This record gives sequence, structure tokens and C-alpha cells, in this order.
Amino acid sequence: LSPQADVLSPQADVLSPQADVLSPQDSFKELINQLPNELKDVLNNLGKRSNNKLIISELIIGLCGIRPLSITELSHLLKREEKYLKKNYLRKLIENKELGYTIPQMISHPDQKYKVINNNE
Repeated sequence: LSPQADVLSPQADVLSPQADVLSPQDSFKELINQLPNELKDVLNNLGKRSNNKLIISELIIGLCGIRPLSITELSHLLKREEKYLKKNYLRKLIENKELGYTIPQMISHPDQKYKVINNNE
């Protein structure tokens, strides 16, 4: 490729900061805006050091009941590390069939999300 190639130039529209793609921060803000006030209140009152397993588990189920969420989204909303959430909450909720994977054939899929399991499933 020549240095003048349009495809990789800094002026290319695809990679410009003004592109019509939501940044992760905008995406999280949009997600928070979609939450019911009751869940927003619980999230706002949840401290980083709070370890009430029942409250956090119910919060995860409530959040994933609105729409399937990725581990990154849950981590951001709950202000917890991804590994911590997987080890202490998600694994147990999946074992208890309260949560399931959106892509059960590949649990490590990069687009994996967690969803609430209905009794009928």
C-alpha cells in the first residue's frame, strides 16, 4: 500500500472519532437509562465493598431479566471484576438454572451474554 492510500488514512470516515458508533461509555449510559428506577436505586446504593450475595444475585437476575447482558456489562453495572462475578455469582446462578447462556454451544464465545431462564425452558 502506498502512503497515500485512502483506506488507511487518518482522514478515513470509518475510524474517525465522529463516527456514528457508540463508545463503551455511551453504551453503558444508554443501558443504565433503560433500567427501571427500582434497579437504578439498588445499583446506586450498592457499595463496591458490599458482598451481600443475596442482593447481588437478585440484582443480576433482575438486570438479565430486562435483556441478556455480557459479563462486561454486568461488571460495569455492578462495579465488580469480571472474574469475581463469574466465580462468586454467575457460575452458581447457571448451576441453579436461574441464568443461562445466549450461546450455550460455546460458553467462551466473545459475544456471550447471560439471560434469565424461564421455568418453561
